[in-house]
Amino acid sequence: TFYTVVPYDGGSSIKLQNGYTVKAYALYPNVVALGGAKNLKGKLVYVGTGDLSELDGKEIEGRIAVLEFNSWDNWLNLIQLGAKAAIFLESLGITREEALKKITFAPLDFPRLYVCGEDASKIREAAKEGLEAEINMNYTWRRVKAYNIIAKIKGSIEPEKVIILSAHLDSVSITPALSPGAEEAVNPAFLLYIAKQLAQHKSRLKYSVWIVFFSGHWQGLSGARWFVEDYFFNESYGLGKTFYPYITLNLELSSGSSKLILNPGGAFFYGHRTVGAMNIYRYLEDSARKWIVEFYRIYPKYYRAIASDAFNYNPAANIITTASFRSGISVDYALPYTLDSEPFALAKSPAVSFLTFKDIRLKVFTPQDTIENVNWNNLKPQFAFTAYVINKILNDISTVLKGSWESIRPTRLEVDPANGGFGYADVQVEVLEYDPTVPTLYKPIPNALVVVYKISWYYNTMGSFAVTKYNPFAYIIDQADENGRLKIVGLAPQEAFIGNVEILGYKVEDGRLTYVPDMGPNGFGKFSPAPPYLKPGITVKTVAFKAAGIFVPYTMLPDQPYPLITFNIYNKPIFPIPYTHYANPLPTSIEAFQENLVRPQSFAKIEDYQGKFALVFAPPERSIQVIVSLTGLKREAVMLLNITDASMLGHGYKLGPAGTLKIVPGALIEYTRELFAISKERYERAVKQGIRDYNLEELLKTAETSLEKAEQLYAQRKYSEAYVYTFKAWSSSL
Repeated sequence: TFYTVVPYDGGSSIKLQNGYTVKAYALYPNVVALGGAKNLKGKLVYVGTGDLSELDGKEIEGRIAVLEFNSWDNWLNLIQLGAKAAIFLESLGITREEALKKITFAPLDFPRLYVCGEDASKIREAAKEGLEAEINMNYTWRRVKAYNIIAKIKGSIEPEKVIILSAHLDSVSITPALSPGAEEAVNPAFLLYIAKQLAQHKSRLKYSVWIVFFSGHWQGLSGARWFVEDYFFNESYGLGKTFYPYITLNLELSSGSSKLILNPGGAFFYGHRTVGAMNIYRYLEDSARKWIVEFYRIYPKYYRAIASDAFNYNPAANIITTASFRSGISVDYALPYTLDSEPFALAKSPAVSFLTFKDIRLKVFTPQDTIENVNWNNLKPQFAFTAYVINKILNDISTVLKGSWESIRPTRLEVDPANGGFGYADVQVEVLEYDPTVPTLYKPIPNALVVVYKISWYYNTMGSFAVTKYNPFAYIIDQADENGRLKIVGLAPQEAFIGNVEILGYKVEDGRLTYVPDMGPNGFGKFSPAPPYLKPGITVKTVAFKAAGIFVPYTMLPDQPYPLITFNIYNKPIFPIPYTHYANPLPTSIEAFQENLVRPQSFAKIEDYQGKFALVFAPPERSIQVIVSLTGLKREAVMLLNITDASMLGHGYKLGPAGTLKIVPGALIEYTRELFAISKERYERAVKQGIRDYNLEELLKTAETSLEKAEQLYAQRKYSEAYVYTFKAWSSSL
């Protein structure tokens, strides 16, 4: 058993003005932000897919927006227009990519709900009629006791030698309380079948076999990480005495493709594919090359189904390809797969996954991942090859290792500067809040949430794996105790050549985000969120503060509307066209000020480059001003100062209590007004000094007329036209 933290939807509902109450499902968190809501009331408005043209003529500010689920990320338009919440209605053919567009890489605390079946039709009709509704969400982070299920079948000849067969038994969905997970159920089902066969013929087993069903897969591989911690680094389990693990064979099959590889490494510990890491598989790779040829000859039909450019046999040239065993990233994976075999390999215990590596898994992470969508014809050849390999290893463990088991003994830390080492760090985390009234200046934050992801990498090529900051399924999220303390296991020390991590503190209370990382002088200025030397047994301190936030949309350059960030398919920032940018993501500087441009002592600024928005946090009930500059030239494109004719410095925007998010409706027009006013005032000063520029005068004239037109259209709720003129005025003002 172990403990892990899950987003727990205890039941959400929408009560309509006509007395009808529908069941609703909360959406997956935005990092840690749940967007919880209690007694949230407002009129419903139906907006179709949320495209600006569909918003025309509709009042959005103060309303609860209702839109179809298949609407990409248009829900972000609704926030900056002042919507209170978003209700997504079930659509036909929901895909993983569509679901991922409903979450953000910044902790955006905005209520989002999903309604399906007949209830979706009722909500749609109610929204078209403009009925009142009340939203209630019972949505929390809950630390729960979780279980790995372990069955041991004792070998008859060398029972101390152990082969581990594993699969994860949990599923994930954009709606945590509605997660059918049929595609993911394939692997534990197949493992159960294998276990049954082995149990029926256990007298033939030379070595012991452990059948392990991991839970916590989608909670940062917590089940696999704690299994390694408990069984490999706890002397009571007899490691190296009565228990010698030789290899872990993990099942990660799916039915959207039949292309299969035997895969070391994965996307959780991005970059752990050094020469040293791959060396422990040299005997297994030699064996796999023989098995491919044998399988080709015995099962030619199944071979053709599983063979690929990365894993194949060419009989004409007598060439065998096993690209997945190469160091670096030498396989074109369809996704950045996170695999339960990874923690084992990090600790130097050989572990591979049978991976369907060309499948984008269209239905995983959706509420429509049902058994009707499973393609059994794609699974049969994968089952056949997997069973073939498992049988080979069970009959002869020398196919995995020749020589002493000590060469693959799990290790807390092994240094190999030439090839890349190994290590399995256990880290104590303390989440603190700056408080000058206590002798130590810092006090613990009880029950704080801790978020860990990787921020740097090795093997930095265009096609490589990278940081996990942009992969929501590669975070570790856990919760501290009443003293603000938490033990995290299974982190990679620097000696593993994987890159560094960032450890951040948050807190969610009553479904709302109340504490965020403190990036001020008493937070990041005192304790770096990225430990300079991560190694087993260290203590890491991270600082958070009680905060309220402001939503800053359209953090972009209006005259350069290309993406602020581009990714490869592994969620790594890359340069799709060489020399177009010198940095990716585009350099963005966010400055937060209190009134009169005084910097707050505690603040946080968190960008979502894909969503083109930022969140700025400061102490509650304070006025806040924001300036966003982009590119290395620091072009000041976004200003939320709340300036007036009497004060060009502005008065800022008053934040609410802790856990609230300030929305400035029509913020885009506010940016433009303020940029235009400042640009005009600066130019008028220049004219008084005898300096004139007719090009600038033309730009200012264009900005003024376009801004007037945009304001008129916005007042008439002609948003699609208003945006055209706003961008023209914004560009000209800039």
